Amino acid sequence: MKWLLTCLCVLIFPVPALSDEPEQQSRTCPVGGETFRREVVPNCTETGKYRMSLAALGTCETANLIPQCPANFLPLYKDFSDQELENVREFMRFETYDSAVDQSRYYLAYLVERYIGQPDSLIGFSLLLEGLWKDPDHSWNDPVYLDAFTFEATGIQTRVPPQDLPFYQAMLAFVYIKLAQPDKALPLLQTASQAPDALPLLTAYITSIKQCANDPASPFCNPMTVIPAN
Repeated sequence: MKWLLTCLCVLIFPVPALSDEPEQQSRTCPVGGETFRREVVPNCTETGKYRMSLAALGTCETANLIPQCPANFLPLYKDFSDQELENVREFMRFETYDSAVDQSRYYLAYLVERYIGQPDSLIGFSLLLEGLWKDPDHSWNDPVYLDAFTFEATGIQTRVPPQDLPFYQAMLAFVYIKLAQPDKALPLLQTASQAPDALPLLTAYITSIKQCANDPASPFCNPMTVIPAN
């Protein structure tokens, strides 16, 4: 579980913990030079509870999304080098980019990173994971997004620390259930449920996922549902 959270540190824009009051932040788009402002919450607090998406409940659940240029929609998920910017400009001329601007900004950022990044980087996975947590309306309802997440998640399983692997497997199983692929979900749940010294949160999470698998109308099929305390 801790690994799922800390892997997001590969993203370039951590928000400093200063206060709970929203602040206005000015950004300049590196392609086109457009300047825009966005609201950020500098200090986030959490309640210790989690949703079915494994997003932590707190004051910043859907705040502090990666900034996105208003005119050309470029997601500013990291500081691009000069060479990367050259590749970004090239990619933005492709139909692949243009056809994705109406999807989650995190999916668009993922496509950009796949084009300009390194094959073994965790940034693509981290972007998709953060999008499931911070942009649920545009990620969980998009099968293309979820397919991309399962592709990236499957590819990095061997890099997940053993103590965090059961949570990772359970979340991946939940995504497969949302994709109506129980044949891929149930083996993952079975493996996750065999974890020694499982935390109560993991046990409650697996139980909730199984309820969703058995009943598509279950409230536990909603990624925003809070995992019951155990």
